[in-house]
Amino acid sequence: MKKNLFALLLLVGVVLTSCSKETPTVIETGTIRYNNNSTGGNRYELFLDGGSLGLLDANSFYDETDIPVGSHIVKAVQFEGYILAPTIVENTVVVTNGVTLQFDFP
Repeated sequence: MKKNLFALLLLVGVVLTSCSKETPTVIETGTIRYNNNSTGGNRYELFLDGGSLGLLDANSFYDETDIPVGSHIVKAVQFEGYILAPTIVENTVVVTNGVTLQFDFP
């Protein structure tokens, strides 16, 4: 009985001393720069992975930061100035850690 108790206490001690604080997980991220190069002065609605980021004026840019590394879908939809249908530009992009990716439209 004493041997079993000693073995159990020894095991608990080993487990407790071997537990260390976990290293914080670092999430690698990048940036996507949306560039609205509209020569007609049109605003575009911006999207990232299906979610709207808002409107962007003509001849301006917007940086979406802290995007997790990997594949994402970017889209720009003409918000005004069209007659029949808006211009839509959509691409799949790969975000790289620490890099600013350029998404130019229209």
